[in-house]
Amino acid sequence: MRDKVILCNTGHFNVEIDIEALEKLSKSKKRIKSFVDEYKLSDGRRIYLLAEGRIVNISAAEGHPASIMD
Repeated sequence: MRDKVILCNTGHFNVEIDIEALEKLSKSKKRIKSFVDEYKLSDGRRIYLLAEGRIVNISAAEGHPASIMD
């Protein structure tokens, strides 16, 4: 992946992104703001993970409005 890539889950389950593998590849992890974690790889590249890899529209927003669920 490129440096400063933004990674988020818009799928159906919380296992869409392999967080454990990302943590093993990273030399550091830092919360840079609400719902944004920066993983720094050993080669200096940074990966920004939204909502801890959970479904982003539910974890870091208000989810689906009731009007579209009917």
